[in-house]
Amino acid sequence: GEVVIYFVTIIMIVTTNLLEGVLVGLGLSLIKLLYAFSHLEVRKEENAADNRVDLYLKGSATLIRLPKLAAELEQLKPGANVHVHIEELDYIDHACLDLLSNWDRQYAATGGSLTIEWDELSNKYHQRRVSNMRAARQAAAAAAKA
Repeated sequence: GEVVIYFVTIIMIVTTNLLEGVLVGLGLSLIKLLYAFSHLEVRKEENAADNRVDLYLKGSATLIRLPKLAAELEQLKPGANVHVHIEELDYIDHACLDLLSNWDRQYAATGGSLTIEWDELSNKYHQRRVSNMRAARQAAAAAAKA
């Protein structure tokens, strides 16, 4: 991903000019970022014998994919034992975290239960914020040196 963007940027700088090369690199980086933050897979496995539903989340649960996550949760039958697996979840933002928290309370009122590793989910949210802040500080320091 990043290596391809790097080489395309370098090639564009050499073949055209600095401004166009940098703009192409920024454009490709933006496209990659949008894809990463808009990609969420939700896989559902139902076990009627145990009245259990397993939801597997993979990718990034962001505001962009909130409607998809909400639709998947709303399709679940009332009263089931829902287990949400977040091992393959790369990122979750505040909106999706709130959605899961509120849905947990509403679903409990129907006699259902939600099992999720809340601590791990919270860590995924906080770790990403810290790494984003660290990356922003490093980029600002690099720009100041240039």
